[in-house]
Amino acid sequence: MTKFPLDQSKSVDHDTVAAFVKDFVGGKLSPSIKSQKAPLQDEPVFVLVADEFEKVVAEDKDLLVEFYAPWCGQ
Repeated sequence: MTKFPLDQSKSVDHDTVAAFVKDFVGGKLSPSIKSQKAPLQDEPVFVLVADEFEKVVAEDKDLLVEFYAPWCGQ
């Protein structure tokens, strides 16, 4: 279920698709994850988004992570 979308800002032609496939096969593409961008935060309690998850969890400290769906009304 991992998705690697083609950048739609570029024209979709043979060269663009060929370069995309070459990068995909070569492992140079990052998967697309549906998540909001990481907000600027400097407090001890903050919103953790997908883009930062591995970096924060890999740090050597104790953590409490609450997972929730914002559309479900906590």
